[in-house]
Amino acid sequence: MPRLALLVFAYLFGGIPWAYLLTRLITHKDIRQIGSGNVGATNAFRAGGWKVGVPTLLLDVFKGAFPTFLGLQFFDLHTALAAGVFAVVGHTFTPFLGFRGGKGVATAVGAFSILAPLPLLLGVLVWLLVLALFRYVSLASMVGAFTVAITVPIFVKDTLLTVATLFTAVVIILRHHGNIRRLFKKEEPKIQWRKP
Repeated sequence: MPRLALLVFAYLFGGIPWAYLLTRLITHKDIRQIGSGNVGATNAFRAGGWKVGVPTLLLDVFKGAFPTFLGLQFFDLHTALAAGVFAVVGHTFTPFLGFRGGKGVATAVGAFSILAPLPLLLGVLVWLLVLALFRYVSLASMVGAFTVAITVPIFVKDTLLTVATLFTAVVIILRHHGNIRRLFKKEEPKIQWRKP
């Protein structure tokens, strides 16, 4: 498989809008008209509960992990890195929904589970901590992405990986621009641990 073919595959594979497809299949609704309108796992939970949210989350993670794994298996770290980034970009700017996709968090988790598992683990732990303290998924996701970005150069001595991690974190944070506005206005919905 040529490198270019892998990158095209990574972009298209990352672009599969599982949140949209599963919400349509299970609830017969358009996820873009529900909640935040985002085509991602968090909104999939809002749209259809765990029956939609869990498979969406797992498939979005797989979208990042699989192309990255192929890059590492058949080429090298930097090709795997490019494949992971292309998968994240495919998810956030999916060609199947007019280049309007999700925010890239779960797909990035999949990619960095292959590229930098220890920084990712730290990022996930920080995500859980922020979510437990503040109950904002968006805030937890942004802080988690930032955590991965600043810990990669500590544990993985690779300049391109450091740059790509920073790029991915910036994309994730920028994709949360609406959430950031709502956080400042105190209008961002919190996750509910229990049903009222």
